[in-house]
Amino acid sequence: MLAHEQDTREIMAEVVIDAVIGALQTCEYEAQIHVNALRLLYNLCYRCESGQACILQRKPKLLIQRVKKNFAGMPK
Repeated sequence: MLAHEQDTREIMAEVVIDAVIGALQTCEYEAQIHVNALRLLYNLCYRCESGQACILQRKPKLLIQRVKKNFAGMPK
């Protein structure tokens, strides 16, 4: 919710990204945690240039692949 505010977005980008990624790795099979964390990362990445830089430095591709694997539904 805090990432929606322009004033706090840049501060949030630098402070909380590591904690959010850590929560996603710790709570690997908790869907609601992933929904909220990915929503926060979206807000930081696409609405804040410094947030995008912080997220891309942490190599999010592996994290996204893990989320897809765990929550994509039944394989075809």
